[in-house]
Formats: sequence, C-alpha cells, structure tokens
Amino acid sequence: MRTWMISEGTITIRCQYYVYSIISFAFIFGLGSIAIPFTVGARIPGVDPFQVTIYCWALAGMILIVCKSIYVSNWPWHDFLRSQVICRSLSEASHVSGIDPQAILLHLLDQDYIGILQTKGPYNSMFRNKSKGEFGFAIDRLVATKTMQESGFLILKVLNEVGSHLICVDSRKGTTGKNLVKLKEDEYLAGKVMENYEGNVQHRKQEKAIHRVSLKTERLRYNRVFGLYTGDAYFG
Repeated sequence: MRTWMISEGTITIRCQYYVYSIISFAFIFGLGSIAIPFTVGARIPGVDPFQVTIYCWALAGMILIVCKSIYVSNWPWHDFLRSQVICRSLSEASHVSGIDPQAILLHLLDQDYIGILQTKGPYNSMFRNKSKGEFGFAIDRLVATKTMQESGFLILKVLNEVGSHLICVDSRKGTTGKNLVKLKEDEYLAGKVMENYEGNVQHRKQEKAIHRVSLKTERLRYNRVFGLYTGDAYFG
C-alpha cells in the first residue's frame, strides 16, 4: 500500500501484471490467427479462412474489453494502457489490490492525520478529513472493533441517564485525545449497539453475536465508565 498514489478523492493502484497478461494474451491470440489462412487453406469447403482470422481478432478484442471492465465500472483506456486503476471507493481498492478491506482501513486511519484523502459516507464517521458534497473517496465498508483499536481508537462503554453508550476516543498520532472525567459533557464519536450485523464475516464464530454500531459525533454526558469495549462489532 506504500506504492499507492493517494489524491484528495481517489487512490491510484498499479496493476502491471494484470494488464500486461491481458494484452499479451490478446496479441498472441490475434497474431496466431493470422496463420490460419496459410495452414488451413481450402481444406474446409465453403469457408473463407480469412474470415476466421477476422472472427479471432474480434474475439480477442471482446476478451480485452471484458477484462478491462472487471475491476471498476469506468476504466479509461488511458489509465488501462498505463497499467493503473483509479479507485473511488474502499470496495474497488480492495477488489483491485486483493487486500482485505480491514487492512486498507487500518492503513488509511493510521495516515489520516497527515494524508490529503477526503472521505465520504456511509461509514466515514471516524475519519477527520470528510468531504462536502459528492466529492471524495467512499468508505463503503464497516470498520471492525480490532481495526478501530489497532488504529488508535479507545472504545469505552459508558453509562448515563439514557442508557449505555459506546464512545470512541481518538488517541491516534496527531490528536490530543479527550479528558475522561465523569459527569463532564463533551463531544464524542458515540453510538449504541443497535442491531445484529448479518454481513459476510470471515472466520466468524457462530456462537458469537456480531453487532453493528452506528456512530455520530454528539454531545454526551456520562456518569460511569464500565471499561474498554472488546466485543465483536462493526462501526460506521
């Protein structure tokens, strides 16, 4: 991921092996079809061997176009021939690179304090650089508890008059954190465990409940801190 080119709203990933493999296959397939008229000749009655060559070239072009459309919905030829994919969402970056989305999220959250990447929803509440409007890199995957903790968030379970809440204290590099004093009202990135998360979670244990926590920045006053939250949950 250190080789990725990150701009304000996109992440550019190099994929030379994939592009060169496709172009080489199409070129060899098309070049080999040129030999058909000279090897087959008139052995097939009623068939023009040069037409077979044309069909092979058309098939090679179709394979090239289909392979160009696998990674992202819009991959211009300019970027394809330069062996680079411009990703506009976390899902696209994960699909192109083959890297787990949680590993990408950990990298982006770790570099958030010095990066220029601007993010947009639906699950970008824990990022500092939020874009305004439709511009920005889409965080379209929820963040696991382990990813939040490893990136530097302290997830605390607290109690107030309304009930229990989870607050995410940002202790990442470049932040000053929060003064965790009881009965103090301050703005926190907070949420409640609202529902079971039915997403596709790898290596998920069936006996454990996977929860989703909807986060938003709000003024919160609490009376008691239960401790660090370590449950299996997905934040967004």
